[in-house]
Amino acid sequence: MNNNNKHRSFFFTAALFNWTVAIIFLFAYQPVFNLIGLSPVPQNPIYLHLFACLVALFGLGYYWVSLDFDKNRNIVYLGIVGKLSVFALPVGYYFAGSISWQLPALTSVDLVFAMLFLNTLRQSPSS
Repeated sequence: MNNNNKHRSFFFTAALFNWTVAIIFLFAYQPVFNLIGLSPVPQNPIYLHLFACLVALFGLGYYWVSLDFDKNRNIVYLGIVGKLSVFALPVGYYFAGSISWQLPALTSVDLVFAMLFLNTLRQSPSS
């Protein structure tokens, strides 16, 4: 598989991941909050829905990267910062004693994606 196909598959997978998370935060946040022990479950989900929109928007960016990696490299840099932030914030809350370990564990997927994004950039010099 050549590099373009690898990039296409990898970033399309990243887009699907983000879109799945966005759908969960739009339509199924209550059971997820209960599952990972986050309480109280928000009565007004506006902030979760705004978060879901941003997650979906990042997914659109990853989709664009899957279509043309070289043209959209800067989106990958933005994705690294975004995914590291999504991981670091819950970790900080965990160490402050505000939340249990489940949310940082779930957001470790974002840490993995950030590291893979960085590795992809390092292995693909700009043209």
